[in-house]
Amino acid sequence: MKTGRLLKSLLDIADITQKNFAESIYTSPSTISKIITGKHLVSSSDEKSFSAKAARILADNIFETNCYFKFRDILPIICDFISKHDLEQFLLKAFMYAIEIDRENSEDSVNINRPTKYYVGRKQIMHMVCIITSDYLRTDRHELLEFYSALPLSFGYSQLGLDEIKVVPPALRRELIFNQLFDPGQCLRGADDCIVENIETVYTTEQYSELYRWQATLDPTKPFLLLKDKYIILFNQQIDGTPQMTVITNKPELDNIYDHIAAIMSKAKRLTYTESDIEEYLNDKSVTEERLIDSRIRAISEMSPTGTPADEIVEGIRQLMQTFVQDDVSIFISADVLNAFVFSKEVLVPVLRDIEIPLRDRIKILEIIRDYMEANKHANIHIINISLHSITVLCLDQPSLICLINPFSKKAKYHLVDSNVLKEQMEKSSAKSFINAYRYISNLIDQAQERLFGH
Repeated sequence: MKTGRLLKSLLDIADITQKNFAESIYTSPSTISKIITGKHLVSSSDEKSFSAKAARILADNIFETNCYFKFRDILPIICDFISKHDLEQFLLKAFMYAIEIDRENSEDSVNINRPTKYYVGRKQIMHMVCIITSDYLRTDRHELLEFYSALPLSFGYSQLGLDEIKVVPPALRRELIFNQLFDPGQCLRGADDCIVENIETVYTTEQYSELYRWQATLDPTKPFLLLKDKYIILFNQQIDGTPQMTVITNKPELDNIYDHIAAIMSKAKRLTYTESDIEEYLNDKSVTEERLIDSRIRAISEMSPTGTPADEIVEGIRQLMQTFVQDDVSIFISADVLNAFVFSKEVLVPVLRDIEIPLRDRIKILEIIRDYMEANKHANIHIINISLHSITVLCLDQPSLICLINPFSKKAKYHLVDSNVLKEQMEKSSAKSFINAYRYISNLIDQAQERLFGH
C-alpha cells in the first residue's frame, strides 16, 4: 500500500515513533500500525483531515535548509522547500495522492478505466510532477522504465516551475531510458526559459539515465512527458494563462498516444549513439561530404587499447591529439577525467576505459597534451568543471560532439550537438570554471611524478 510505505518512510526521516505520531494526530497506535502494514485504508471522508494533520506534524519535524535531500530514497524527483509551510503543502499532496491511488487499486480491476487527473498552477504542477514520477521510479525496481519527453523546448521550464526540480537518485539504481525530443524551430535561442537545447542537461540527465536525444517536428502547443505503459503528463494553459497539467493513466488512451509518439519518433533524427552502434552514424549513406567530426569520432571509437603495449597506447594518444587539433577544433575536457586518469587504479575516460596503464605512461600522455599547448600558445584546449567524465569536441562545421561515459552502464556515449549552441554554452562553462588548462595539466604531472618517485 502506497500510503503505508510513504508514512513509514516519512516517520523514519522525521525520527518519530508510531506511538508519538498517533498521539499527535489524535488516533490510536493500532490504526497507524494498520495503515503502515496495509491493513487499513484511509476513508474518503478522513482523507483530507488525515493528510493535513500528518503533513503538519511531519513538516514540523523534518524541515530545515536543504532538507529535500532527506527524501532521496522515497522521492528521488524532488524540489527544494523555502519554508515549513512549503514542505507541509508538498507532503499534503503526497498523502492525498497515495491515499487516492490506494483507493483506486482496492476498487478497480486491471481492466477498469483510471480517471484522468488535472492539476492547476505552477506550485501544484511542480509538486505533482515530483510525486507522480517518484512513485513510478520506486515501484517495480527491476522493470525497465522508458521515458519520452518534449518538455524543455516546447514549454518554458520556469513557467511550469520545473526548473526548480532536483533529481537525487537513491543508492539503489535502476535502468532508465530517457528519450529527449526537441524541435529547434519551436523557440528562439537565448530566451530565458526556452532555448534550442541546454547542453548542461546532457550531462545531468546522463547521471541518472541512459539519455537519447532526437530532433523531431513537434507541436509547440502539446508538450508532454510520457512513461511508456504507465502515464503521460500533458501541459497546457488555461484561458488566463495559468499553467495546467493533465495526467492520463488509462491504458487504452496511453496505447493510442504512444502510437502517435512512435510515429513522430520514426521520422526523428537520431543525435545520440553508443559505442556499439556509432558506426551507423559514420556510415550514413545520405551524407555525401565528410564532416569534420567524423574523423574525431573514428579516432575515439577505434581506441581499443586493452592488451595493447603501453608504448603503443602513448603513440595512439599522440596521434589522437593530432587528429583532434586539426582545423581549429576546440577541445573541452572535464577536470574529473584528467584527475581520474592520473590517480585512479582503473582508467574510466571516454578514450581509455577500464584498462591498466602504468603511471609512468600516464605521465607521458599528459606530457603530450602539455607539450602541444606549450608549442601552440593559442591551442583551444579547455579544462571545465562538469560532473561526468567527458570530452567535448567543438567543430567549425556541423555537428560537434560530446563524448562521455554513462556512470550506470559504463559505456561510451556520443552526443551530436549543434556547434553554434555548443560554442556559446561551453565558452560560458569554461569562463565559470576559471581553470588554466596548461597549469592544471602541469600540476597533475608534478603530482604524478611525486607519486611515481615517492617524494
